Amino acid sequence: MDKESVLEEVSNFFEATKGKSVMVFTDGSVYDGAVGCRACSAVLVPLLDYHKCCDTKAVSKRVASLTRELEGIIFGLELSIEYFKFSKNRKPRETVYILMTVLRKLKSL
Repeated sequence: MDKESVLEEVSNFFEATKGKSVMVFTDGSVYDGAVGCRACSAVLVPLLDYHKCCDTKAVSKRVASLTRELEGIIFGLELSIEYFKFSKNRKPRETVYILMTVLRKLKSL
């Protein structure tokens, strides 16, 4: 798939699930530089139009990129748990979608 098709597919998915499910976008940084170096991040999009929760977490300097990506996924799950702990708008069954950019790396496991 080309970049435009992927972006359109993600945008369509986002619009179809917005307000129905919690979505978490995760990333583990692998670039040298001042921003995001040796870190992972997660952005949680809540069920309703409350503020989005975005946070980053430092990861050890000498860690493989896949480890950082996995740390980002775990971090996103932790944010989700915290969100549901304090959420007043609970349903009997909740769905959380975790969107990441590392599918190819995960398939290699």
